[in-house]
Amino acid sequence: MEIIMYKKNNILYPSKEFEEVFKKYKNDNYYSVKITKKRNLTHHRKFFALLRLFVENNRLDLRNIDEALYFIKIACGYYKKIKVKTKELIIPESISFENMEQGEFEMFYNKAVNLICIHLGISREEIDGQINDIID
Repeated sequence: MEIIMYKKNNILYPSKEFEEVFKKYKNDNYYSVKITKKRNLTHHRKFFALLRLFVENNRLDLRNIDEALYFIKIACGYYKKIKVKTKELIIPESISFENMEQGEFEMFYNKAVNLICIHLGISREEIDGQINDIID
């Protein structure tokens, strides 16, 4: 089971929606805990607004968000190579919430914005303004 928690005074507490579930766990027992910082959903929305903007204005004939996402992942270095017989395949890495923490996503996002700015010939400030107009 995954429970969202917050930390205060070096103690982890369940978030309000998980308080009842957390009470079911017995005291004086050990539990395995994996700690990850949750991704910022607003940042995730900004990224997909960025992709929509890129699809609408690109000169690479990228036709949809999936194609743009594959292009961005590979161009930013988020891929792995696998060899199948004599061919080498490039497989984009996952940026899902489960596979990428917020800090890593921020680095990926900044690389993506910089790359898209270059391809669209606009500044970071211009693209940030357009993204904010889309998500507001």
